[in-house]
Amino acid sequence: MSAQDNSNEVFGLYSEYYDLLYKDKDYRSEAKYTVRLIREHLPNAKAIADFGCGTALHGIEFAKNGFSVTGIELSESMCSIAGRNITGSRMKEKVDVRNGDITTYRIGRKFDAVVSLFHVMCYLTDNGSLTGCIRNAARHLKKNGLFIFDFWYGPSVLTVRPSVRRKLLKGRSLEILRTARPLMIYNENVVEVNYTMKGIRLKEKKKFELHEKHRMRYFFLPELKYMCETNGFKMLSAFEWMTGRELDETTWSGVCVLQLTDTKK
Repeated sequence: MSAQDNSNEVFGLYSEYYDLLYKDKDYRSEAKYTVRLIREHLPNAKAIADFGCGTALHGIEFAKNGFSVTGIELSESMCSIAGRNITGSRMKEKVDVRNGDITTYRIGRKFDAVVSLFHVMCYLTDNGSLTGCIRNAARHLKKNGLFIFDFWYGPSVLTVRPSVRRKLLKGRSLEILRTARPLMIYNENVVEVNYTMKGIRLKEKKKFELHEKHRMRYFFLPELKYMCETNGFKMLSAFEWMTGRELDETTWSGVCVLQLTDTKK
């Protein structure tokens, strides 16, 4: 996951623990679902650019489904972990990760699809960054290529509202209790999530405590449609992530499928 923020590496303090934090995330099913969305519109698609690829676990699954994958990730620490994951998966010939900003980094080739998963787009909290990412996706797409991303859906965020959450994780070398405390910033369509992670390195029996602040933007369909259409895309569909259900006030996570229609933008 990549965060466009004032910090050079929003996740720098705990990228070492990232895969442990999300070990229960079903990357395989999410990748298969995304591949299905791509195949519905582009049956012969072969190449994916993964914006904000994190530790490359989605990318590896895309490769297992027959795609060549090039990821862009802002965090150098995440890129290092991604390299180890790719080597361990024996997908080194199919998955490549570049250290860069998804709003500006140019890979130098075009793809059938650009994907951005795990709510990476929500970290683009200002319109300049959001526009930059959309335009950069367009630069990397072939004619009629697809841009697919998931996002926090505004009506649900305002209805369900984020709450304090705690998560206890145990690994071979670490134990971590992560607490997330949200703060609503209504006039910016942003949730500021303050994380406290208390843990222990089991081998050294050394305790540690980390703090992070993540600003997450939630979106409404009219603004997404406008931003995308003014930057060369047509919105083909928008629905609940992983289910295809129509978006409503209970849908926290949505997904957009966009198609590049204007290559001159």
